[in-house]
Amino acid sequence: MQALGALVDWLRNAGIPHVVIGGVAVGAVSRPRLTKDVDAVVMLGNLSWEAFEQEARQAGFPPRIENASSFARRSRVFLLKHSATGVDVDVSVGALGFEEETIKRARLVSFAGIEIPAATAEDLMIMKMVASRPHDIADVDVLMRANPGFDLDRVRLYTREFAAVLEAPEMIETLEALIVRHGPKKPRRRKISSRSGPRA
Repeated sequence: MQALGALVDWLRNAGIPHVVIGGVAVGAVSRPRLTKDVDAVVMLGNLSWEAFEQEARQAGFPPRIENASSFARRSRVFLLKHSATGVDVDVSVGALGFEEETIKRARLVSFAGIEIPAATAEDLMIMKMVASRPHDIADVDVLMRANPGFDLDRVRLYTREFAAVLEAPEMIETLEALIVRHGPKKPRRRKISSRSGPRA
């Protein structure tokens, strides 16, 4: 995917901390899937919103809307487009500790022949639970099935924290239902016979 490679190259060369999320990352850490756009999270640090927009333009990612910086300040998302391919690119500007952790925990994986810093399965599950649209829940289901040894404690902790902030207790109920279906299983204990020796 040309747009993905161009995005990662730009952010890496510019020294902007970033991580790929969304459908691309889900496909990279579970099973390949079709996706029409590219999503990423960045930390701007001392870079201003206007400076980031200007860098995006120079890198071949012009905004899809007018007053992109003003919109991003309100929504924390830059709506961009890869000029060479027309692919939509949504770049979220991180502000939370969780987002900073997600970037630091990113793993380099190969997707469509491109090496990308993809969010871990756990962090994708958490972000998908926060969004909680039908296709997001379906993605969590896929991620759990493909990553049976995932860090359940991390997923539960952050999902509960976000559910409390968003006043969405149903988020926890949905997560627990998914865990029952696909979550880490405790090893079965072998049944030990009470006989002390071989039968005569």
